[in-house]
Amino acid sequence: MSIFVIKAVKNKEKNYKRQSFYIKKRLGQKGSR
Repeated sequence: MSIFVIKAVKNKEKNYKRQSFYIKKRLGQKGSR
């Protein structure tokens, strides 16, 4: 495993977590009952 691969994987994980967080936020605002 090269450093670049590890960095890319960590970036992907970070982006995925951020995306899911925003999606949950948006769903929470839309589907607030």
